Amino acid sequence: MNTLQDYVNKLNSLKFDKMYNNDFFLTWEKTFDELQATWTVADALRYLRENNISTRVFDSGLGISLFRDNSTRTRFSFASACNLLGLEVQDLDEGKSQVAHGETVRETANMKNSGVGVGIPDTGRARLVIQGGKVSGSRQTLFTGEACRRACIDLNRELQGKSLEDLEGREFYGEYLGKTDKLGADVPNPISHIAYGYSTQLCLLDEEGKIERFVAAHDVGKVVNPLSTEGQIEGGVVMSIGYALTEHYPLENGKPTAKFGTLGLFRANQVPDIKPVIVEKEGLGVALGAIGIGEITSIPTAPAIADAYFRYDGKFRTRLPLEDTPYEKK
Repeated sequence: MNTLQDYVNKLNSLKFDKMYNNDFFLTWEKTFDELQATWTVADALRYLRENNISTRVFDSGLGISLFRDNSTRTRFSFASACNLLGLEVQDLDEGKSQVAHGETVRETANMKNSGVGVGIPDTGRARLVIQGGKVSGSRQTLFTGEACRRACIDLNRELQGKSLEDLEGREFYGEYLGKTDKLGADVPNPISHIAYGYSTQLCLLDEEGKIERFVAAHDVGKVVNPLSTEGQIEGGVVMSIGYALTEHYPLENGKPTAKFGTLGLFRANQVPDIKPVIVEKEGLGVALGAIGIGEITSIPTAPAIADAYFRYDGKFRTRLPLEDTPYEKK
């Protein structure tokens, strides 16, 4: 394309009206025309920049960012894009704000982003504090998400024919109890967990016996935050690689005897390529199908590594950290 009008003509030939005032989280949820429109706009902005034509769309305004990791490249890219469009960047500090269940409110109450704000939880106002039962996914995602959803059903009902301003000062209460049975309970068909998460992990070794790549697939139900889920998977894998190969945590009468620096924690420069795979399948009929992800990210890792070494040299290792590996401390 040689002129700006060429890009405009291209956009006019595409159908992407549903993208306006909507989210863009997952590329596979977008149509081909919507993806083409995204690329075309990016190319048009590049054309303007290269030809020294202003790309400022806004005379003023804020570009709000909330990053779950500390990626310098991602933050810099966002800041550059805001600057390109004429916006000032405002970072939200997750340590000083609560955003975990804003998605549940917006989805259930059928509200736009601008109508949803998430405050600091006040557990002192809870009507009932009880044992929440066991989950193998993430208790907070499922329990809090479902309680939030139930409150929003009432909110959505009251919003019919009204505005948020009409409901100012009103409170809507939602409660969810996930009741489980104790281990060994003498009841038919005992319920041990509210929800179940599933995982398969694969360890690939190179010719020297070092981990070349790690693939971790996790069924987490409905994914609320894909980036956070991937980070949880990667973090769990790294932690358990150390548990399997390098860490030694000596105890004497239950008291740790080693210094932190000698524990053998897996170092950043040793981390292999990790491929997190999110298997998104509907969970229970609660919390919009979300199950969550927690400790399960670190459970299959050591067995996967032990099996990889058994296939590598035929030795069946039964102690941790695994012996006779390139990572063993000499």
